[in-house]
Amino acid sequence: MTRAARHNEAVELRASTFTGKDAEHAPSYVRIEGIEAKGARAGSAALHLRADDGSLTPVAENQEIAAADFGRLVWNSADNDGGSFRFVPLDSERQPYEGVQPQTVNVYESPAVPDYASAREPLAVAHDQTLTLGQELFAGNTADKAPAFIRIEKITPQGDTGSGAALQRDADGDGPGAPTAVSEGDVISAADFGKLSWNTAQNDGGSFRFVPLDANQKPILGAPEQTITVHESSPYRTTRRSRSSTTFLTNRRSSSRTPTSPVRTKAMRRPPFASRTSH
Repeated sequence: MTRAARHNEAVELRASTFTGKDAEHAPSYVRIEGIEAKGARAGSAALHLRADDGSLTPVAENQEIAAADFGRLVWNSADNDGGSFRFVPLDSERQPYEGVQPQTVNVYESPAVPDYASAREPLAVAHDQTLTLGQELFAGNTADKAPAFIRIEKITPQGDTGSGAALQRDADGDGPGAPTAVSEGDVISAADFGKLSWNTAQNDGGSFRFVPLDANQKPILGAPEQTITVHESSPYRTTRRSRSSTTFLTNRRSSSRTPTSPVRTKAMRRPPFASRTSH
């Protein structure tokens, strides 16, 4: 049997791991036969018993655990990369059941959660054009936390005509092969993250959702589903203006000038005193 643990966290092994499917024939005790932690830090413990206050006490090989404590056993992956342990079911006399083989429990540690942005801005793509989505969109901001695969959960084009793919993969990059449609449920490897694109030729943008997967193509524990929104720009329209021919006359000169007051000569000027009559 296999139990999955979040990266660097403790996983409850559950009582059913040790009681089996038939509760009436559950063992009274189990004896831990072997503990193998992968990549364990020297001096660290993997298998523990959790106390009522939440504290962890290491479990040693050959230690016997009572049925009342089966639900308290946990595997702590803080100092290891998962591993396994074996146990032997014991009866009320702490004797092995005849014909019952030791049971092996494998603990799989999920990879670290990818470093995705907490909020994603819509991606802009020109009208009826194709936008390459880019490696980092799926790998995240930290290289050593990138998922090995992603699975496309939902594709929702807006204004889709149904005659072409929205989300697509260009398998040969700049090669001669045409991009192929990506469908819901498709699993994409990290090597192809940079080959994914959104084509707005037959839609007005839209959105799609994906989940990050580990090397076994299992969802990474604790990693939320990601939603990517694509916004298509409005088409560019050229506006033509009907222009009338207008002639502007510059330095316009009038054929006639505004009349000015006549210039009076000295002989024409009236003397400043009244005329006198000679007698």
